Amino acid sequence: MKLSITYQESYSRSELLLRSFLGVFYITLPHVFLLVFCQIWSGIITFIAFWSILFTGKYPQSFFEYQVQMFRWSVRLQARARNMVDGYPAFFPSGTDTLTNFEMEYPENLSKGTLLLKMFFGFFYCILPHAFVLIFRTLWGQILTFIAWWVVLFTGRYPQSTHEFNKETILWGLRVNAYIGYMTDVYPPFNGKPNNTTIESSKKTSNLQAYFTVGMMVIELFISILIYLFVLGDGSHFEGGNNEKGHPIDIFGTVFKGGFIVPILITIVLLVITFAIERMITIMKAKGSGNISDFVRSIRELVAAGNIDEAMTACERQKGSIGNVVLAGLEKYKLVAEDKTMDKEQKIAAVQKDLEESTSLELPMLSKNLVILSTCASISTLIGLIGTVMGMIRSFAALANAGAPDSNALATGISEALVNTFIGIAGSCLAIVAFNVFTTQIDRITYGIDEANFSILQTIASKKH
Repeated sequence: MKLSITYQESYSRSELLLRSFLGVFYITLPHVFLLVFCQIWSGIITFIAFWSILFTGKYPQSFFEYQVQMFRWSVRLQARARNMVDGYPAFFPSGTDTLTNFEMEYPENLSKGTLLLKMFFGFFYCILPHAFVLIFRTLWGQILTFIAWWVVLFTGRYPQSTHEFNKETILWGLRVNAYIGYMTDVYPPFNGKPNNTTIESSKKTSNLQAYFTVGMMVIELFISILIYLFVLGDGSHFEGGNNEKGHPIDIFGTVFKGGFIVPILITIVLLVITFAIERMITIMKAKGSGNISDFVRSIRELVAAGNIDEAMTACERQKGSIGNVVLAGLEKYKLVAEDKTMDKEQKIAAVQKDLEESTSLELPMLSKNLVILSTCASISTLIGLIGTVMGMIRSFAALANAGAPDSNALATGISEALVNTFIGIAGSCLAIVAFNVFTTQIDRITYGIDEANFSILQTIASKKH
């Protein structure tokens, strides 16, 4: 996926003023009018593409090209809206522009499992977290664009840092739309950097992913509070319509009586579900296509037979972590195989170093965020136990009243204790099961990588140089 928006050495002040004061009439309105009809067709195409991918694993190429053209039209409009380029944006998806362009590689195969995940859970694990970050980024971009407007007006030059910031924001949005629109299986990164990222940009991505984790915790705590107050605490679940004094008449009211610990426990359950889905997607991508054991066996046979190019092609088709690691080793092997200045031990050491480096890049991505699942498994029960103790304290306080015990307070205390115990144990069980399933999958992938690496090194060692 590649986005290009030309940075001009000078900008027209007259076009800037024309766009600012009359752009809504001669740019926005006519383009939006036509876009509505084209977007309807785009939606129909997406619906048809869903079923095509589900049954064939392929996105119809003509439909794919139309969607890419729609993205180009969007880029043309967004670039003018941010005053990043001069000129009038061309109409219709087939329109061309010398100052902006968008390219996206057509995927030969798309995962049916990822398709269904996007269909049912895409809003929660993709749209919601990305929209949360993009809202603030877009607001900051508007401020920068406003400042750039004045800079262009007085100097005729657009601040290059603002141009790059806005370009990355547009690319970020395009990646999210392409993923949710079933056009790619690659989960959009939390940045708008080009695909050829450097180590420094990888560090920034890690920081953004850490912010994503914290942001998801805050968002899901907020959602849990809303569920607690407006769903569980709705008056229809209590006698007399009063959630404070009325007795619960169904399970929702009973859970509400668990007290303020309940939204905390709901947050933990939501976190477990969110990161279980996130890990599932990552590990599915890491496994690649086909059976891991069969892939390793075929690579071993191809390398032993000296068919290095064919083995590299098989790695590219596999599209998983094992394929990436083995491909790096084979590329290095092919490079050093013809080097007459290196002896066998040096060649083995060079290939082994590349394999180890590739492995060290792949494995951390597999185990990332598993610590969140293990932490949730531990604290869910403990927080539930806190709620249990608080409920029992309330129950015994009701029994300690002089005269007849306060039956309402007694029932509330017991409900609080049992509800918190139940939710805490349920959240812990869910997290433990998810953690163990993913750990087993990661061990299988790791074993496959080690076996493939060993096969390559053994083959090199057995050859006469």
